[in-house]
Amino acid sequence: MEVRKIPGIGRMTELTLNGLGVRTCNDVIKKAAEILIAFKEGTARFLISCALGISRCYHEEADDDAI
Repeated sequence: MEVRKIPGIGRMTELTLNGLGVRTCNDVIKKAAEILIAFKEGTARFLISCALGISRCYHEEADDDAI
């Protein structure tokens, strides 16, 4: 999948990634070290997590006693 299609990645981030030779999620994984250097930590973690298919949403487990 192209990085531009990831929600939260705008035109400027896409241009920066393209400058690093990153155009797809697979490229993000291959160039993770370069991304960690080029971007702030939070942005780099976001990019790598999205490329791996890890969502930002967290869900708490239901308490069995509450059912």
